[in-house]
Amino acid sequence: MRRLQKIGFSVEEATRLFFLELMIIKHFSIPKLAAEDYLNSTYFDLQNVRFPESTEYYISHQTFTVSEIVKIWDEAEWHYHYSHEKELSAPVWQEIYAISRYGGGELYLGYIRMIAEHSQLSEDKIHHYAYAEQGLLYKYKWYPGKNEPHPYL
Repeated sequence: MRRLQKIGFSVEEATRLFFLELMIIKHFSIPKLAAEDYLNSTYFDLQNVRFPESTEYYISHQTFTVSEIVKIWDEAEWHYHYSHEKELSAPVWQEIYAISRYGGGELYLGYIRMIAEHSQLSEDKIHHYAYAEQGLLYKYKWYPGKNEPHPYL
């Protein structure tokens, strides 16, 4: 709530988003999200398709928090740039490509639309939140100790 308010959400908006994401967090998600190494853990193992269902499935089942969808998108972007020369199966590469902006990023974009709709907030507000979450990845995963600004301070 404090972080959302720091980036311009009203108390009412932050509350709506907080409770939506609280409902999204499934019982089985808690250990993964609370793990000490979550920030540096990976979704893609480059051997198997990680998200075999349709994009619509993950959106309609409200499978991820905004932080998770940002982390998934960020990792797909990284693999698009740095794993393209590895020998990946066509389905694995297609999944990474489709999730990245180069393949349309529909999982990310569709998910942001769904979050906006269900929280009754603008997509711009949710994108602003996602941008701040991306900033946490820059600060603590990609460039630790490199004076990256904290997005919520």
